[in-house]
Amino acid sequence: MIHQGENVNVTTLAYPGKIFKGKIDKVMNVLDPTSKVMKVRVILPNPDYALKPEMYASITVSDKENKQCLNVPSQALIFDHSQYYVLVFNSKSDVKITPVQIINTVGDRTLLHRG
Repeated sequence: MIHQGENVNVTTLAYPGKIFKGKIDKVMNVLDPTSKVMKVRVILPNPDYALKPEMYASITVSDKENKQCLNVPSQALIFDHSQYYVLVFNSKSDVKITPVQIINTVGDRTLLHRG
């Protein structure tokens, strides 16, 4: 779901409140055998050498297209006949089953857009 050239925000525990901005330079094609994750390389300016090798950081990838999406609890999804659905509750007498497409799942939340 991420691509080379996308913008990222990098934060660290060492510098709370400071956001370092960079870009994804390379997406590796192989899973790391130990961690079972695919790694990416991020390039970012570090003129004052605040960032050090082996520092832990949180990286947030910005959506290049800046699309808006819905965020629902993952357990709210209904799967039937190879399609995901959610119930849209407008009132007690107005409940609709709506097909959706999943963009991504993060923890117990799912990002989606209507199908």
